[in-house]
Amino acid sequence: MHPKSSKIAVSLPTDLLRAIERTRKTRRETRSAVVQEALRYWLDQQETRKLVEQYQEGYGRVPEGTGDEAKAGRWSSEAFASEDW
Repeated sequence: MHPKSSKIAVSLPTDLLRAIERTRKTRRETRSAVVQEALRYWLDQQETRKLVEQYQEGYGRVPEGTGDEAKAGRWSSEAFASEDW
């Protein structure tokens, strides 16, 4: 049994509706299934975008490669550069 559903009405440009209809008929899916899949994908993308923005904000506050990390990186690159590989 499916969870409770609600009906909505949306307006779509004619060309978009035609493209959806062609694709859903080829895949043998209902309009509801196609719209649900599209909205789930969109919601996932919104969450991903939010995480990326949070990372960028954090990186802006504390960039990688500063302080002790930067010193260790420079030291190791200099040490390895002097090795005879």
